[in-house]
Amino acid sequence: MGLLYQESVKVRHYHCNALGEMTLPAILDIMLIASNNQEATIPEAKEGFRQEGWAWIITQNQIDINRLPRYNEDIIAETEATTYNKFFSKRHYALKTSDGLVLAQAETTFALIDLNQRSIVRIPEIVAEWYQVEKEERPSRRKRLSKEVAHESKVDRFEVKFLDIDLNNHVNNTIYLRWITNSLGMEWFEKYTPTTFTIAYEKEMYLHQEGAVHSDLSTLSEDLKSDGTFNTQHVIDSEDNAHCLAEITWQVK
Repeated sequence: MGLLYQESVKVRHYHCNALGEMTLPAILDIMLIASNNQEATIPEAKEGFRQEGWAWIITQNQIDINRLPRYNEDIIAETEATTYNKFFSKRHYALKTSDGLVLAQAETTFALIDLNQRSIVRIPEIVAEWYQVEKEERPSRRKRLSKEVAHESKVDRFEVKFLDIDLNNHVNNTIYLRWITNSLGMEWFEKYTPTTFTIAYEKEMYLHQEGAVHSDLSTLSEDLKSDGTFNTQHVIDSEDNAHCLAEITWQVK
């Protein structure tokens, strides 16, 4: 395992939905802020990435949720790089209560990109040394998600706006989750709470690009009782490409 980093977080109103629960985009955002802040504590990594023109990009997130953090709660964000192979590195994240109870945890897969070439490059051993992470003996496989929904229950169309774009000039990772959750609506979150989700990023989206969120909600049954679970599938695409794939497990409140 690599260097462990922790920081305290106060759950603010902008982290939450109208129900006072932390949103899925906010969970991902807080986790990524923690690993970005860890970078600042490793001068060799910060300077090395600057000199080489490298950056990390996320290819997949797998997140388990025991309970959604709530408004005004004091929590701890924890992260450490865990393993790497030729092209991918994995990092563990956790959001905990102040007394150590795990609220949510994630395994995120990153690739190293050369910003000048805009292409993925091999991860040098020096990068692993900076984070004190060990090489995988046998590369693990990512969960495979379909690029098409099995049954199209609903479609929500959109255009990429200015505030959807981050410093890298493409849609920020958290925005895809915002599009998916917004397409479900408030009534959905009044009835159901997420327990696990996997989200994979296939291809970047850019300003003014038009796309759609396709959702398969067909496994939801009216017979589900309290604490019953079901899965939904979501695909964000444009005319030519699938950009983001997601699978979410929900529990009846």
